[in-house]
Amino acid sequence: MANQKELIEKMYGSNLESTKQQLTQNYNANVSALDQQKADNAKTTQQKLNRTAVEAERNRKNYAEMQNANGLSSGAMAQARLAQDNQLQSDMATIRAAQQTADQGIAMEKNLLAQQFQSAISKAQADNDLQKAQQLYKLAQQEDEKLLQKQTQAANTMAAVGDYSLYGKLYGLTDDQTAALTNQYQKEQNKETEALERQKQAAAAEAMASVGDYSLFGQLYGLTPEQVNALNSQYQKDVSAQTQMQELAKQEAAAKLMAAAGDFSLYGQLYGLAPQQIAALESAYRAENATTSGSGSNYGSSSDYSGDTEYQYELVTPPAAPEVTPVDTSLVMDSQKSAAEKVKDLNYAMQTGQITPNEYLKKWSEVNAQNERQKAEESAASVNYAKDIPALLANGMSKGELIRLLNQDMGSGLITTDEYRKYWSMVNNY
Repeated sequence: MANQKELIEKMYGSNLESTKQQLTQNYNANVSALDQQKADNAKTTQQKLNRTAVEAERNRKNYAEMQNANGLSSGAMAQARLAQDNQLQSDMATIRAAQQTADQGIAMEKNLLAQQFQSAISKAQADNDLQKAQQLYKLAQQEDEKLLQKQTQAANTMAAVGDYSLYGKLYGLTDDQTAALTNQYQKEQNKETEALERQKQAAAAEAMASVGDYSLFGQLYGLTPEQVNALNSQYQKDVSAQTQMQELAKQEAAAKLMAAAGDFSLYGQLYGLAPQQIAALESAYRAENATTSGSGSNYGSSSDYSGDTEYQYELVTPPAAPEVTPVDTSLVMDSQKSAAEKVKDLNYAMQTGQITPNEYLKKWSEVNAQNERQKAEESAASVNYAKDIPALLANGMSKGELIRLLNQDMGSGLITTDEYRKYWSMVNNY
């Protein structure tokens, strides 16, 4: 700030000096012009006096010569001469009076110029001082603002770590007010620390729960040992069910692969078919392949039945339907996936405090019950394929494939013996 102040002082000092020099120069030029005018007036006056004196002397001589020629007496000549001298003195006095009047006017102009000069100098000094003062005040304001900004930044920095002492000095806070701000900061820090710790605990509980250990859930949400054990037990059941579904999918894939080669033994093991049912499937497979041996088609293709030739299939007397519940693996897996998503949402809701552990267990039971109902409904709906046999055959399903499915559903108890005979006749006579 000191350097800027010195620069302002120097700048306005230089401006004032330049203004004074210009005013002085103008004043001196005007005074010189008046002095020159006075000198010119004096010279002109002297020329007028000389010319008047010469003319008066010439007139006197001419008058004397004329009076001498006329014989004028010496007394009259003396009176005439006196009159001429008086006129000369009067004329010269008039000329000198005119010069004196002009000199007085010049003197008055010089006095006026001096006054104007002093007034201009004073005004220039005052204007310069005012402008300089304004600039110095503006500079002081800028410095104060910079200082306040630095102090505020420092106060904010210290307040960010819980020290409000600079706020107290900057805004004139009392010790009690500063202490209150510090206490509030500590409370907020404690809340943040607790929230962070809870997040860590929830993440750890979630990680442990993903491997079947719900002990941290019990500690975090205050679950009873029975509730924790229930969660652990349900996890094991879910894992076991998933493993069974995977194993079932593998077995079904193997059964389908073997059936494509005419071996239905794995289907018998998978669905609990009787030997007669397996024999019926193999008989249908052989009959179908016998009709398509020329085309080289595989078992179960949609192009193994053509032309107007009718084929007869062995009618097997079905045994009593075994007590086996049919399993549709794809539907079961879809239901399990949907239920798993709902359970995942329930876990998140309990972790974030949206529901209590008791509410969690209640809702989990509802999801599980709904999943079981949905699986039963989907399994029941899957046996409605035989209601429109002509449409199935018209859409490309072969007779052999349809007879095989009828045998399978009869063995699984999905259709009765009478329904089997009815549907078999419809297929055979189509």
